[in-house]
Amino acid sequence: MGGDSLKLQMPVSVSWTTTTKLYFAAAYLVNLFVITGFASFMQTETLLDRYYQVAVLLTYPAIFMLPLAALCWFSLRWQPVGSRPWIWVPVLLTGNILLSITLFGDVKLYDLYGFHINPFVINLLTTPGGIESLGSSSNTYATVGILLVSSALFHLLLFVSAIFVSQRQWTIPVTGRALFLVFLTLTLSERVIYGFADINNTASILNSSETIPLYSQVRFRSLARAMGIDVTHRQNIALKQGGQALNYPLRSLQSEAPGSSPNIIWLISESMRGDLLDADIMPYTFARSDKGWRLTHHYSGGNGTRQGLFSLFYGIFGTYWDAFLREQQGPVFIDLLQERGYDMNMYTSADFTYPEFDQTIFSTIPSDRLHQFNNDMDPVARDRANTDSIISKIQTATPDSPFMIFMFYESTHARYSFPPEDAIRTPFLDDLNYATMSRKSLAPKINELKNRYINAAHFIDGQMERIFQALDRQGLWQDTIVVVAGDHGEEFMENGFWGHNSGFSSQQISTPMVIWLPGKEPAVINQPTSHMDVTATILPLMGVTNPLSDYSQGMNLAEPLDRDYLVVSDWSGVSYISQEYKFTLPFNSSLSSSNKLFDAQDNPSNDLALFVANYRQELEDILASASQFLER
Repeated sequence: MGGDSLKLQMPVSVSWTTTTKLYFAAAYLVNLFVITGFASFMQTETLLDRYYQVAVLLTYPAIFMLPLAALCWFSLRWQPVGSRPWIWVPVLLTGNILLSITLFGDVKLYDLYGFHINPFVINLLTTPGGIESLGSSSNTYATVGILLVSSALFHLLLFVSAIFVSQRQWTIPVTGRALFLVFLTLTLSERVIYGFADINNTASILNSSETIPLYSQVRFRSLARAMGIDVTHRQNIALKQGGQALNYPLRSLQSEAPGSSPNIIWLISESMRGDLLDADIMPYTFARSDKGWRLTHHYSGGNGTRQGLFSLFYGIFGTYWDAFLREQQGPVFIDLLQERGYDMNMYTSADFTYPEFDQTIFSTIPSDRLHQFNNDMDPVARDRANTDSIISKIQTATPDSPFMIFMFYESTHARYSFPPEDAIRTPFLDDLNYATMSRKSLAPKINELKNRYINAAHFIDGQMERIFQALDRQGLWQDTIVVVAGDHGEEFMENGFWGHNSGFSSQQISTPMVIWLPGKEPAVINQPTSHMDVTATILPLMGVTNPLSDYSQGMNLAEPLDRDYLVVSDWSGVSYISQEYKFTLPFNSSLSSSNKLFDAQDNPSNDLALFVANYRQELEDILASASQFLER
């Protein structure tokens, strides 16, 4: 071997142009197979619906592959003399591998949650603590690893096969020009079909289009009107999402001197929905709720953690999240407590960086007061350890120094963790593997999964009782505001989906809410209430004299409640929630920018035009409120 070095040798008889075409054809078939996973969600009521479905599914794998195909075409056509034509092979393989994996992931995501890869998913994947927040098991990570490696090996096999075929110089009966004409016919026809469906408001076509990621909507309403074609009136109502600067609060807080400064404890549990608060599942909290205010018809301000906790502390729509994150501005509630010298300690069994609470709600709190665990402890161990720390803080509290404690419990987040002694519901699912899960496979096991959730809630209730007992021992109940709630709810396929962030069903947006207020008589509040009402209730008790509209969009629970609707947010916009309807108002920039209407039981409603006509004033008020705290 001497000084010889190993050199990469590629077959000299290979036609790289032919090899590339063959490989792209094979990769297209792979992506076509993957994307057919969306077919089961498409509506096919007529023959035209069926043709539209086939045309979309056949053309979109090719559309997704066009950028990579163009890159390879230019590389082969304009390669310098004497260059190695196969130098682009790693780029070609990597691009197609990533595309196949992304499409597969999007199909799985849409199947489980009803939405595509969107800014929320990208944020989850790219923000520190995001992946960890999923609560995936080692089996899930192992399965994902196997899928990634298998996809890479399969594409490599396809490419090697393409080399083999190109060396044999077999005649391929179908020309590229013929395939292009077929593609052009299909893609133009499906766009024309969509355009006429938009004109006629054909629900089956419009709904089917939303199942395809990055679907290109072609509209020609103005042209149709000019040609004398009758166009069905569609009045889409959307929020304007811009980069305006904040104007929050509208006026600085004013308060009576010296003002009340009670201790404040927030006990928030991930994904805890409203019906968990009962005598069997959460016996300790339920029993103690008789001494506080129990809100029986309570909604989070969002269907996810980010918007839910934002609305709880700021008292405004969760749609303001991006503006506050940009300016890293905390809520006036926290500002007031800091001005009054509160000893503030925040605990989480998740991560303060995901969502970015260290840059929003708690942005002004020193990092040494943001307590979290960056180790391999499971959620149960983290929740117990944090509860221990909170009890120690309570035991060392002094009367001359009011404190605020925030705790975010994680055990009620999927995979729903609990110790054996808290298993009050059996049988329960042993493990949760996101990589192999689908709605079809999950449906027969959904009750076993929900039993895990109930057991986790029972465990959290025991941890909260430990804190309640510590307050009893220290004699602090009469001087402490205690808030128990969920950040949002959790659905177990009652409306077809599992988890949260996928819609505004009652299960996803309802949470328990119990508030113990010093000097206030116990009460059960049955009117609809919101997370936005909590700081709107606490700040006046602390002597703040501003009108609520200066800093909140909630209501003071200590006063008579008079509201016809609530507003709940998600990544894409807001939903109007009343006793009769749920109506979504998306952002203009949302990938899915259509309004949707449901009845109070979360069934799709066909009364969209009638609803808009009858509730126009309420909708205009929501649009105005969405920019209330932004620069004019």
